[in-house]
Amino acid sequence: MVKRKEIAVRVDAIMTTEVVAVQPEMPLKEAGRLMLARAVSGLPVVDQQGDLLGVISESDILAKEREVFPGDRPPWLLSGGRQARTLRRKADAFSVGEAMTRPAIAISDFRSVASAARVMLDAGVNRLPVVRNGVLVGIVTRSDMVRAFVRGDEPVAAEIHAEIEASAVAAEVDVSRIEVTIHHGDVLLDGTVPLRSNAETIARIVRNVPGVSSVVSDLTWAESDS
Repeated sequence: MVKRKEIAVRVDAIMTTEVVAVQPEMPLKEAGRLMLARAVSGLPVVDQQGDLLGVISESDILAKEREVFPGDRPPWLLSGGRQARTLRRKADAFSVGEAMTRPAIAISDFRSVASAARVMLDAGVNRLPVVRNGVLVGIVTRSDMVRAFVRGDEPVAAEIHAEIEASAVAAEVDVSRIEVTIHHGDVLLDGTVPLRSNAETIARIVRNVPGVSSVVSDLTWAESDS
């Protein structure tokens, strides 16, 4: 039996886990100083439990300084619609919670890097908060995605072998019978393992190695246990 499946690299494999986040009670000026000090254009906003509430960005702070003259008021501002209410809220804001953009554009940690790229491009943002069950667990940037894919095939292949050999599945599988071929980040797995779950685990391990664009598994197994 052959299981052939392409698996995308997940966001949690390349995200930064050390994230500077702020709480909604922080004064807006303090958040602005923190952005300048950290050389970032935005910060995730979380509650005390770490749940993602929104994002405070340079644009949100600039909205505080925006002056609208009567002759310049567009129809949507005069209508009192949602966009007008949002602008007034940001203009009157003194705290991060009052000025932040909500809900935040975020992505789950199990989503693929390709999905993150689509969200970034569609939303016109350079970074995305990463959440797990609503809790902030990291942040992924365009630079993270580029950095993950610029490594050459040789170091990526070496890391793949090391990850497989260091995993728990190595106790059940003769890893010398697993062949890994990589070309421009696309990985082909071949060989034989005892169980179908072994093949699925190995594919997941390889998928999470930074620099892997895709995984196609041609691993065969003697017994289907899942």
